[in-house]
Amino acid sequence: MGLMDIYNEHRVNAAGTKAPDFVMLDQDGNQVSLSQLMNEGMVLLFFYSKDGDPGVSQELEELNKFYKKFRELDIVPVAVSSDEVSTHKKYAEKHQLIVPLLADPDYKVSKAYGVYNTSGINSRVTFIISQDQEIVRVYTEQRMRLYIKDLYNNVRETLLD
Repeated sequence: MGLMDIYNEHRVNAAGTKAPDFVMLDQDGNQVSLSQLMNEGMVLLFFYSKDGDPGVSQELEELNKFYKKFRELDIVPVAVSSDEVSTHKKYAEKHQLIVPLLADPDYKVSKAYGVYNTSGINSRVTFIISQDQEIVRVYTEQRMRLYIKDLYNNVRETLLD
């Protein structure tokens, strides 16, 4: 799994396991559930530390660019951090994000997926979840801007062929 296992409070959920269900609020205050997202296709669940983190900002910008490409593959991208709904709203508006930003201020969902770490923030981990609620891919190594493009190409080439 990589170096991040050293500091994870919980082990990151593995591919082949059932994805924990959730209900969170997006930046507009709408309730979003995993089951609702799975009705639209597979789910790309991107956990990150906080709005405004420079590395995260690059990744969210890139995820935003690839949002429609993922949707064309019947994959629904969403991003999760511990930021409050109001923080997400300001951040999404400032950066013109179309990717839904989900608020997990109590880390309940982050802990369920094993991405909350002992430094008090989420590790940057991405899950691909099937419409059967199975975690089919887990990506723990992220390299800023290249990461989203590589993730897109990997999913397109390995999951959909």
